[in-house]
Amino acid sequence: MDCVKRILTYFVVLVFLISRVKAQGRIVGGVATNIANTPYLIQLRTRSDDRLFCGGTLVTYSHVVSAAHCVREDFTNDMIAVGGATSIYEKGVQRSISSYLIHPKYRNVTASGYDIVVYKLAAPMRGDFIQPISLCSRKLKTGDRIHVSGWGRHYEKSEPSIYAHTVSVPVVDRNVCKRNYLDLYGEDRIKDIVFCAAELGVRDACQGDSGGPAVFRRELCGIVSWGRGCARPQYPGVYTSVLNLRNFIIFAVRNM
Repeated sequence: MDCVKRILTYFVVLVFLISRVKAQGRIVGGVATNIANTPYLIQLRTRSDDRLFCGGTLVTYSHVVSAAHCVREDFTNDMIAVGGATSIYEKGVQRSISSYLIHPKYRNVTASGYDIVVYKLAAPMRGDFIQPISLCSRKLKTGDRIHVSGWGRHYEKSEPSIYAHTVSVPVVDRNVCKRNYLDLYGEDRIKDIVFCAAELGVRDACQGDSGGPAVFRRELCGIVSWGRGCARPQYPGVYTSVLNLRNFIIFAVRNM
């Protein structure tokens, strides 16, 4: 009888621990947030099946910045931008995409850099908990902590998150990041237009966060671009530098 009780006790404890793990932030090591805290955070969904595929950032009431590798020609007409929604199941404020501009130097996500796209919305996006964010005006230094938000996975093979999460991670020394990825790929893929950030082995962005914002002192300073896995000890996340591509964003906003 005692043996049965012990087995039942272990089972209850195991269920409790599993539930705690599942409740952890979807961004690796992050915490749940409300869209009221990140009113610039945008979901990019497909209209036909209401599936979230990337994040984005509202930089004017009519323009969203995201990652170029999120663009898929076959369903661009099926895309909608959703603001003011904490959950991927909330309707929020929805807008169709009328046009978009990818940086002309973008070739692929890891080799060329320039992983940025600006979307023009079919109509201005306004409503509760919707507010554009300013573009980056200062150069990041090693150790500066950025705030990354999105609906991505909480570890490499998990399901995407239902609710928005945010994580604070420090900017990683460029030479360290460059050396580690150089050892991995055999060539330099850390261009001058990107920066690296993560609490190595602990906190990071993950799949599903692509295109989302990295914010420093209430300014959009980075776009979630790529990385080797999620929160791996040697490989921090790689972000497109908004400061370096600020002029491209301004050009796109003025001409779309």
